[in-house]
Amino acid sequence: MNSIVQIEQIWQNYLRALDSFKVVKKAYGKKEFELLRKTQFYNMSKDDFDNWYEASSENSRDFCILTMWAVFEAELIEFIQRKSDIVKSIAPKPFAVNLSNKVENSIEYWSSDERLDLIKTVIDPNIIGQAKQIKEYRDYIAHRRKEPSASVDPKTAYLVLKNVLDELHKN
Repeated sequence: MNSIVQIEQIWQNYLRALDSFKVVKKAYGKKEFELLRKTQFYNMSKDDFDNWYEASSENSRDFCILTMWAVFEAELIEFIQRKSDIVKSIAPKPFAVNLSNKVENSIEYWSSDERLDLIKTVIDPNIIGQAKQIKEYRDYIAHRRKEPSASVDPKTAYLVLKNVLDELHKN
C-alpha cells in the first residue's frame, strides 16, 4: 500500500477515535446508560471515567504519531535504497555496485537524522527540521527518557510527514 495512503488512513482513524471518545463522553455526561449498557463504562465512577478519557485521548495521540512515523521511516529508507540502486549503472561499475550495496546493507543502521539530512537537497530544510522534531517527539513517546524540545500534535505530524512523502514521490 502507498505510504501516503497509509498516513492518510492513520490520520482518519485517529480522528474517528477522537469522535468516538466525544460520543462516549457525551453519553456518560448525560447519564444515557442505555447507550452504555454492555460496555465497560456502564458502572464506571466519574473519576474512573475521567481518568480513562484523559489516558485514552493521550494514548491515541501518541499511537497516531508513532504509527505515522513508522510508515514514514520505512518509506524514507525505501526511497534512499531506490536512489542508491540507480548508482549501480554508473562507471566504474564495480565501485558503483559496492557503493549501492553498502547503502542497502547499512541504511537500517543510520540515524533518522542522517537519513533526513540526506534529503535536504530535494526538500526544504525547514520541513526537514520539523520532521526531526517529530522524530524527537516520537522517541520521547516510545522511550519516555529525554524531554523533546517541542511538543508535536498528530495534525502537525500528519501534515509534515505527508508533505515530505509527497515531495519524495515527485523525485
